[in-house]
Parts: sequence; C-alpha cells; structure tokens
Amino acid sequence: MIIDLGVDRIAIECKRDHDPWTDGTMRGWAQQANAYLSTGFRIGLLVLLDLADKTHGTQVGLAGSIRAFTFNRTPTDHLVLCAVVPGRA
Repeated sequence: MIIDLGVDRIAIECKRDHDPWTDGTMRGWAQQANAYLSTGFRIGLLVLLDLADKTHGTQVGLAGSIRAFTFNRTPTDHLVLCAVVPGRA
C-alpha cells in the first residue's frame, strides 16, 4: 500500500508467517522493505501477521514487537518500522 503525503511517500508492506519471528528475521524483512524504498520512498512500515504456533515459548504482544531500523542512504536516510501482529494459528 502507498500513502502519498506530497513531500513524502510511505510504503506499507504486509506479510504473514507461520514460523516464529526473531530479531534477525525481522532485520532481514526490514532490509527487503528498505530495497523497496529505493524507488523514492523514505519511510516504510512492515506489518507481519504472526501465525506461528503459540502453545510453546514466551508470547510477545504488539508493543513488544515494534522495531525501528534506519538505513543510511544518500541524500536522506530511510526509516523502516516493523510490527508483528499476533494472529491465530
């Protein structure tokens, strides 16, 4: 999805995954979203619907899953915000 604010454009990417997420996999998704930003966007939002089995391990709510990644680009840096939305498996 694209939001055009005139001066800035925001790209919103939605994914779903059946595997448990980690900070490392989230960074990989953020790098992929950053590649999309090279087409003229400065801000990206990645939203992941977490469909992993939640009967084991520690549960992390939405607030605990939000991460911000800054990528150094010329002439301006790119910002990718990532959030994992817990879903039902």
